[in-house]
Amino acid sequence: ISLDESARLGSLASMQPSVAGVTVTADSALRNMTVLACIRIIGQSLASVPLILYRRDGRQRTRATEHPVYAVLAQTGNAEMTAYEVRETRIAHCMAWGNAYAEIQYDSNYAVRGLWPMAPDRVGVERNAAGKLQYSYWSDTMGQGFVLPWYRVLHLRYTMIRGSLGISPVRQAMNALGVAQATEEYGGRYFANGSRPSIILKHPGRLQKDAYERLRDSFANNWQGLDNAHRINILEEGITPEIVGIPPEEAQFLGTRQYQVQEIARLYGVPLHMLAVGETATYASAEQDAINFRQHTLLGWAERDEQRLMADLLTSEERRQGYY
Repeated sequence: ISLDESARLGSLASMQPSVAGVTVTADSALRNMTVLACIRIIGQSLASVPLILYRRDGRQRTRATEHPVYAVLAQTGNAEMTAYEVRETRIAHCMAWGNAYAEIQYDSNYAVRGLWPMAPDRVGVERNAAGKLQYSYWSDTMGQGFVLPWYRVLHLRYTMIRGSLGISPVRQAMNALGVAQATEEYGGRYFANGSRPSIILKHPGRLQKDAYERLRDSFANNWQGLDNAHRINILEEGITPEIVGIPPEEAQFLGTRQYQVQEIARLYGVPLHMLAVGETATYASAEQDAINFRQHTLLGWAERDEQRLMADLLTSEERRQGYY
């Protein structure tokens, strides 16, 4: 299956390294605690709100329990997932990849019976000869690829700048996430090396290649790693150790990590106190942050999701009849 040009270029762009020198992808971003927490908070907040299909009747409205879409949105998303799980997955995919896809399952009477999430990194989007969108998908469970027409796919998009795809928040914030990923990796390697800066061994003479490699390996085996921290080692033949590098506290290591948490929170519009940051926050400020979070973050995602559901799961005739 060949992906279209936009999907191909998007895939290549996601592999470009950030200014910090690390490659940031949606998968690597999800290993960042702040990104994962933001996606969890927004996804669970929306998925826990009842998603009800209604029908207008004059000034009244009633729950459209007789409509097959009602059960798919409010109760059972598909044969294996609940409606909560399907919606949470959809929001998480869109927040990480910028696009969320779900195959729409129909029965023999063309009634919607389920939504099956599709991995965004396995989907290609292109237009057929008639100008309609079609979706190429490689299924790891089925072991083969297949093509779905536009009416068989629910496609939720993040902000669209050009084309038919939403931009990826992770890709657009690649440099900020790259710094966060690099500092986290630096901290991990710092502790893996025994919480010590780099060390140079000074020898008064010139070592042969075999002696050089033996000395390096011996020193690493005896000094490197948490298990060797604070142990006593003896150096022979006039060798003296010299510490180089800047300790993390002097490089404002913790300050950099805390600032990147703020950057990621700003990207997704999540208040810092919901990320367990900002111990000085008062009850009044936390309450106002919760109001702002509902109005300026959740409301936009809810509208985006609900309008896409109406467009892809309801026919134009059903919308005219007052279903929403």
